[in-house]
Amino acid sequence: MKITTPFVFAILVVFSLTLKSVDYQPHYFGKQHDPSYLFCAPIQFTRNGMQYYLQTIFNDQSYVQDFLPYSLTHFIQFLEYGKDSAFMEHALRLFCNKMKAAPYISAPAFSDMLGKAPRLIKKHALYSFEEISFDHIQNSLKNNLYDMFLTRFTVFKQEPEKFLTDLSYDLVKKVEKIYAIDERIAQERLIQLLIRFLDIGTLKLMWNCRDQMHVWESVKKISNQFADLLDEDILNRDDLDDLFRSLVERFSYFLELAGSDLSIDVIKKIKEEIIDGDLVLFSLEEQEDFIETRAERMLQAVLQTEAKIEAKKFGMITDVMVYDKQ
Repeated sequence: MKITTPFVFAILVVFSLTLKSVDYQPHYFGKQHDPSYLFCAPIQFTRNGMQYYLQTIFNDQSYVQDFLPYSLTHFIQFLEYGKDSAFMEHALRLFCNKMKAAPYISAPAFSDMLGKAPRLIKKHALYSFEEISFDHIQNSLKNNLYDMFLTRFTVFKQEPEKFLTDLSYDLVKKVEKIYAIDERIAQERLIQLLIRFLDIGTLKLMWNCRDQMHVWESVKKISNQFADLLDEDILNRDDLDDLFRSLVERFSYFLELAGSDLSIDVIKKIKEEIIDGDLVLFSLEEQEDFIETRAERMLQAVLQTEAKIEAKKFGMITDVMVYDKQ
């Protein structure tokens, strides 16, 4: 099912066709246009409210710099409002592209989103086979049979074989339409968009060193949330491995960037748990042999961080310069 409508215009069309047109009240205006107030106010899902949100809030440069890194609540509001897979796809694309512009995404905000978004999307992305087979198809075929007998009963009496041939052909075409391949492709595309969204967000993750042990607990929580999506048939094993790899690489980069601000006790705790090998993040079978495992990659970053902390403690280095290899 090819979508040719321009993205933002398509969203506005959806609202203009499905919602009663109401005058948008200046809900966002208050506290003398305080940006934090504007961004935190809930989205008004009316035609004018959506236009205001996209043009004034979403396009504001400070939105992507000062709000999106700490809150994905607007994304959740879109998903909670969405009533079909097409709307969900628009929402995913909208925030996928916006998240690319964000300097980072805070781990707590990302984890909060993970607790809600995938389940909201799943209900529009997967078929209920029983529902399609016994309810929808039955009613549709019954109506088709009724129409055929009503309009072509004379043919049925005079040429029963021709009537049955035509009827069987119509029924087959009806079933194909109900169980449309295009729709299944669209729903699979929705899942792939979700995976892309999660991967972009994972590669943007950042933690606050002041949280100390909560930093590592956050990594474990996110990995467990990813694993839950496998159990719920939202991800397959290859998708999960990809997200685990992204999480390992991002946390390793965080350690390179700011890990020396963590305490030595935190680093030693991380090292012990990696070596123990009981974490979900490292328990999934690796995709390829002969390459560095996720555990080996993170352990290397942890050991380097431990060495930096010890060196700083004894005055061997006073500062750590980090260069972005990209």
